[in-house]
Amino acid sequence: MKITVLSENTAGAGFLAEHGLSYLIEHNGNCLLFDTGASDVFLKNADKLNLDVPSAVDTVVLSHGHWDHGNGLQHLHGQKLVTHSKSFIKRYRKGNDSALAFIEENSLVVITGCSHSGICNIINQAQIVTGIQKVKAVMGGFHLKKNNEQTHKTIQFFKRLGVEEAYPSHCVELEALSAFQREFNNLQVKTGMEIVI
Repeated sequence: MKITVLSENTAGAGFLAEHGLSYLIEHNGNCLLFDTGASDVFLKNADKLNLDVPSAVDTVVLSHGHWDHGNGLQHLHGQKLVTHSKSFIKRYRKGNDSALAFIEENSLVVITGCSHSGICNIINQAQIVTGIQKVKAVMGGFHLKKNNEQTHKTIQFFKRLGVEEAYPSHCVELEALSAFQREFNNLQVKTGMEIVI
């Protein structure tokens, strides 16, 4: 599977960045858009990669209704939208998070937007829904801020599961990013990156 980072807090060379998240996901011949970021940045970055997102994608998955994940929807037309039934209710802090779980060679690849309900809880739910315990990779916003006990326990949880690849992004601040990098030797997620899992 290939994940192209179209919108992210950190810019790759020659690409735009914003506080937001958008991934183009290609898996088993299917192409979908996971979140749309805060503006049309995802489309501008896609153009730089010679990707025609409106033509290539017929399904958009919205993780939750916060502006930095869904405001880019106004720049798309005609795609099927898959999201939680409460994504568009008025809220200011908490949200109903949805995530994706892909089955790749009898293991899971979990992709999340912001993990407001906790990245460990999201992974556990993916295991329950799919019946698969092995987790190969986890990518997205883990909603961790500091190099503190919460971050350490999350890393320990990943290690106990045997997670091979971890790609924290978007709502993970520098201290927590550094802690994950030391444990998983992952690259920092930036706009324009293509990650093959």
